[in-house]
Amino acid sequence: MMLALDLILIEERRDRALASMARYQQQLAKSYNQRVQLRRYTLGELVLKKVLPAARNLVEGKLGLTGTTPIRSTQ
Repeated sequence: MMLALDLILIEERRDRALASMARYQQQLAKSYNQRVQLRRYTLGELVLKKVLPAARNLVEGKLGLTGTTPIRSTQ
């Protein structure tokens, strides 16, 4: 009898914790999205393109492309 009651209380506490976590994540996302600024680029403007590890040439070593490289926008 006591064990069943404990299990019910544990499940209720778990449900409250999950609801609290979901509310926190929603608040965090809302706060982050309010601070994010959309950027519009015109054709031909220089922008940074992320170079993925698979696109790097291992022969070039540390003189090769780093994490980002400037390119002209085309779209």
